[in-house]
Amino acid sequence: MFKLVEKSIPPHIYKFNNQETYEGLLCRLTHEQGKKIYFQYIHDENILEKEYYALNKDIFMALNNKSRIPEWTNNKYLPQREIVPLDQFETRIQSWSYPFVIKPGDDLPTAGGYGVMICYNDNDLKKAVRRIKEATSETNHLIIEQKINAVNNYCVQFAYSEEMGVVYLGTAQQLTNDYGFYNGNENVTDLPQHVIDAGKEIMEIGVSKGFYGVAGFDLLVDDQNNVFAIDLNFRQNGSTSMLLLADELTSGYHKFYSYFANGNNTKFFNAIIKICEKRCFISFILL
Repeated sequence: MFKLVEKSIPPHIYKFNNQETYEGLLCRLTHEQGKKIYFQYIHDENILEKEYYALNKDIFMALNNKSRIPEWTNNKYLPQREIVPLDQFETRIQSWSYPFVIKPGDDLPTAGGYGVMICYNDNDLKKAVRRIKEATSETNHLIIEQKINAVNNYCVQFAYSEEMGVVYLGTAQQLTNDYGFYNGNENVTDLPQHVIDAGKEIMEIGVSKGFYGVAGFDLLVDDQNNVFAIDLNFRQNGSTSMLLLADELTSGYHKFYSYFANGNNTKFFNAIIKICEKRCFISFILL
C-alpha cells in the first residue's frame, strides 16, 4: 500500500497484535526504557500510571471534559446548556423544548458523535433515555444543550509547541447526519476570520493550562454568523490527517469518508488497494 503511493514506511514503529501485547508494549516503553507517551485517549491507572503521560493526564482530562467547556472558552461561544446529575435527568428534561442535545458530562470521548444524542421529538427522547439507563455506570452527569440550527459545522485545528507557538493548521467542514453522526469531512479554504479567532482564543486558553500538541474545536456558525463551541477536542481529530497532508495531495477536491468494515479484513484491505491504485489518499483506522 505504501509503495502504491510512493511513500516509505516510517522506521520507528512499535507493533502490537492485541490488547495484551499493546499493554505489554506500554509497560516496556515506560517502565523499562523510561519513555513518556503522548496519548490520544486516557488509559486506566491499572494499565499505565499517570506519571508516564507526556502531557499531564489531569490537564488532558480536564480540557476534554465537556462539562467544563465554559472554562476553556472564557464563557463565550456557548449554546444554552444545563448540567444535571444523572438521577435528576428525567425530571429536568421536562422543562426543555425540542430540539435539544444530550451529552455525557465528563471526560468520556464522543469521537464521531457517538455518545451524543439529538432529540427532535418524544420518540427520540425515549430512545435517549433507554441508552442512558443502559450506561449509568459510565457517567454521573449529563449535559442538556440547545440544538443550534447550524449553517456550517467546522473543526478548526491548531498545534502548539514551545518552538513554534500556536499554529493554525486549517479547518475541515464536518459532514454529519441529522443526529450528529460523523460521515467525513472536506477541507475548507475560505473560513471567516472570526471563526479562526474564536478557535485561536480557545487554543491559547488550553496552552495557558499546560496543553501542547494538536487540537481541534467543533465550532458551529448559525445564520446570524454567531459562533458556538459544541465540543473541544484537545487531541488529534478525524480530519487532522487531511489538513496536515494537504500540501502533498494532488490539487482538486479533498474529501474524507468515514465508514465501517464489517470484520472482513481481507475484503477491506483489497478495497483500500483499489482506491490507492486510483491515486486517492486514504486515511483509516482499524478498530
